[in-house]
Amino acid sequence: MSFQELELKSDYDSEEDDVLNDFYIPVLARSKRYYRLAGFFSSSALAVAAKGIAPFIQNGGTMKLIVGATLQKSDVEAIKLGHENPEKILSEIMLKHFEDIYEELIRDHVRALAWLVARNQLEIKVAIVVDEAGYPLDQDAAMKTGIFHQKVGILEDSEGNIISFSGSINESAMSWESNIEEFKVFRSWIDGEKDHLIADKSKFEKYWFGKTNRVK
Repeated sequence: MSFQELELKSDYDSEEDDVLNDFYIPVLARSKRYYRLAGFFSSSALAVAAKGIAPFIQNGGTMKLIVGATLQKSDVEAIKLGHENPEKILSEIMLKHFEDIYEELIRDHVRALAWLVARNQLEIKVAIVVDEAGYPLDQDAAMKTGIFHQKVGILEDSEGNIISFSGSINESAMSWESNIEEFKVFRSWIDGEKDHLIADKSKFEKYWFGKTNRVK
């Protein structure tokens, strides 16, 4: 399935648009790769977008996520478990079919997070703001000088079409379902949008490969 089959807008506003069902879920369902910068992440996003995440997973999709340093304790434990004991997770959670994956995402999104990490379908890096010497700032100092607050997504389908979006939206259930959010969308097959998309992709790569001075 191709992104070009979708009738996508150039701009989404959650006061007027159903950003979850009209954008996020259908785009995820057609994606093979998803790269994301977010100030905040919660595994609750896996549950609300299960209709898109399940086919993404079933099709062998991979996700790389860079998030700010605020993570829920249950998500941190799930990520650690997926990294440190993948065999245990994969033996306990056997999900082969769309229905199994979808139901697990809805039933226990924290456990599903550990499963995705164990399967190497999800990599997560935490963005730490540092001082001039390269040392991490404590919470009080970071709140004074600035926190990691980028919000960009880049998705690619099996035909090589790429979409990027950037705006106010974080990677959580509340962001996609409840908050008042907005973002712009750029498509690789539309002339005039490629420069914005390339800039978004370069921004992600800069943070993923640690080529910034203020964030490690």
